[in-house]
Amino acid sequence: MLFFNDWAYQPFSLGGKEGLALSAFKAEYTAVLDSYMDFEMAAAKIRNMLSSPEPPEAFFCISDLLAVLVVHIAREYGYSVPEDISVIGFDDIDVARMATPSITTIRQPVSQMGTLAAEMVIRKIEKNEEHIGSILLDTELVIRNSTRK
Repeated sequence: MLFFNDWAYQPFSLGGKEGLALSAFKAEYTAVLDSYMDFEMAAAKIRNMLSSPEPPEAFFCISDLLAVLVVHIAREYGYSVPEDISVIGFDDIDVARMATPSITTIRQPVSQMGTLAAEMVIRKIEKNEEHIGSILLDTELVIRNSTRK
């Protein structure tokens, strides 16, 4: 499995790797992009991994857009998703549902995140709190057609 993330998402990537370690999957490779989402750089890394003698059997991507890119390039290389390679995204944006195959993804509670972020900013302003703390929110695995069943 390839864990495909961006340096800007280090808190996620650390949790993601720990989560993968605790799951049935093992991240054999980790590809890291620079701190901006450069799709040409991502495409080059995906092509490099897919042309290796032992390409990953699965990609876990930091975003659904990156997952769609993996599916597109996998097809260029003659791979079938999910028969040859499974792909998982993160965010559950509309593109994940519209892609072919539709992308298995992790859904975040975006509305709740926005509300909590606004509340934290207001508390910071009103009470001058230096450290507001962390909040762990539930996510949901949305299984679609880009992963083997």
